[in-house]
Amino acid sequence: MNGRRYQLCLQGLSEDEGHITATRLRDLMDALLRSAERATRLLATGEGIGKGPNPHWLNKTVAFTITGLKPGSTIFEIEAPCLRETAREQFSQRGLENDDLDDLDLDSTSLDLLAMAIEEIMTDDPVGNRFDSSVLDGILMFRRLVGNSNIQFELISQDSTRPCRLSVNHQTCMNALELKKQASMKSQIFIVSGRLDKIEFTSRRIRLLIGSDKHLTGVLRSDLIDTETLRPLWGQPVTAKGNVHFKINGQPRMMEVHHITRSRQQDDVFEKVPSPTNQSLFSEDARVLAVKKKGGEYAVDLDKLVGTWPGDETIDELMAILD
Repeated sequence: MNGRRYQLCLQGLSEDEGHITATRLRDLMDALLRSAERATRLLATGEGIGKGPNPHWLNKTVAFTITGLKPGSTIFEIEAPCLRETAREQFSQRGLENDDLDDLDLDSTSLDLLAMAIEEIMTDDPVGNRFDSSVLDGILMFRRLVGNSNIQFELISQDSTRPCRLSVNHQTCMNALELKKQASMKSQIFIVSGRLDKIEFTSRRIRLLIGSDKHLTGVLRSDLIDTETLRPLWGQPVTAKGNVHFKINGQPRMMEVHHITRSRQQDDVFEKVPSPTNQSLFSEDARVLAVKKKGGEYAVDLDKLVGTWPGDETIDELMAILD
């Protein structure tokens, strides 16, 4: 395996140096694998977890090898594969996904991505570029190891040209727990209009230009949309419906696109960047446009709309209802 080497140093254990109980080792490896897996998947796909079994590329990316156990606060030698070797295709379009991750390249490993996520949750004002709720849950698995004790561990890259230092202790877990309580990062269904200015056929990613300078990245549901059908829509105004996933600061991370069609004139009301506090269908102007008859009477009960609409309807079906 062509990868990077790390030293993982455990401190504060009750066992003798160079020794670790099977239970502690299990807890450590479970937490390290799960959190690294989710941090990697988040940056590759926009979501830290997904339905069904892990894709093959992800399993290969978190295939760490423990090459030695040494005394001296109990030190593990670990080797991890680089993204260039295991996930080149998934990360080759990273610029489309997130322009805020300039320090990420294909010579990184999943352990580097986990280190970036932990570094961000320890800052005073984390944005959520490198973590979501699932990554926080993965990091919180370390509580089984560190608990409320003085146990901590550090993961240090052995490559002096590419420094990486990951440190986890009780405070790390408390920060992750607090962010988990604060975070409102569940996806919400939105309808968004914009110009389809990028299509990546291999990764099934698109980008909508909203207004003159705002963008929203989308990933097409493979079971609902054939990417080839989008060719005539490239560069055209479109309207998309799907689940929008948010960062902890409320910025949209990406949209899981369920339906997409050419925009109509009345779709202008949906030409805005989604936010958790601005459900585009339920903003006041959209409600009025959606449910008022010509005489000014409401055609449907607004209270019955909230939380139930939109549902599984296509965009054409929704717009037919609004008309």
